[in-house]
Amino acid sequence: MGFKMAAKLGLGLVAASIVSLTAMAEDGGWRLSLGASYRCFDDVEFHNFAFRNYGNTDPANGPLGVQGYTDASFSGLIPVVFNSDHMSFTGANEDLDDTADSLAPVIGIEKALWVRDALTLSVVSNLQYYQLDAGGTDTGSLAAAWYQHMWLPGGAGIIPAPVSGPFDGLSSDSSASVKNDMDMDLFVLDLGAKASVSVCEWFGFYGAVGPTLNFSDLETSQTESAQWNKATGPGTDSYSVKHTDDDQSITLGGYAAVGLQFAVTDSVGIAAEYRYDIATDDVSTSQASVDLDGSSAQLKLTIRF
Repeated sequence: MGFKMAAKLGLGLVAASIVSLTAMAEDGGWRLSLGASYRCFDDVEFHNFAFRNYGNTDPANGPLGVQGYTDASFSGLIPVVFNSDHMSFTGANEDLDDTADSLAPVIGIEKALWVRDALTLSVVSNLQYYQLDAGGTDTGSLAAAWYQHMWLPGGAGIIPAPVSGPFDGLSSDSSASVKNDMDMDLFVLDLGAKASVSVCEWFGFYGAVGPTLNFSDLETSQTESAQWNKATGPGTDSYSVKHTDDDQSITLGGYAAVGLQFAVTDSVGIAAEYRYDIATDDVSTSQASVDLDGSSAQLKLTIRF
């Protein structure tokens, strides 16, 4: 996909620029960081929808919803009353502890602007790249209603509103399921202010805060499947319909982070960080939405120039 290729190329260019910038720095106070981030996203939600007949109103040839017909014939001069199951998918939230988490590479650059005793104030920028997958087959979030319809003589293709019902439950000869899939590529670019305090020569702590830009490419799909007894003759009928959607967007946000830093040598160190990101809006398609807010734990190798 063009978006992904351009974003990955941009990540490589940023990394090359950071290395070149640190190599050319003559006044010192630069720090390059390379590491990984494990992030839990607050929520992934697949939207509701109702099973429908997709233009076919002849119950002998296809579903009105998910059908368990009790009559074998729909022709003749006498009105025929038949039962049909109507299904709706009530939606599902993916738990962040199960699938809404991702491991990402992190590259960052920091420049010290002001140093006074044990306190250092710096400007810092980081780039992260996440790939998030979520989904699964769902039957527990399906609601069933059993409607009674009347098929009118000579009225093929005309189904009036239900004359009675709905009745609770799903007839024994019908079943249904929904398969949800989501794939998201997310680049997070930030620019923040950082305050570091040195406790001793080899140990210190810090805090950082700043705005973020979130570049996302979201692809989703929902596949609805159903099975029911044939209206005419023995056996069963079934259908499966897949709907897809995608969206690319840029979302503003912000972050706050606290961490511990350890010096291994005069120029090499290790940093462990907790970070929380917020975004001004969810990323969504017509089928699902992703809340970009979330917590992350980061571990970085730092090199001072």
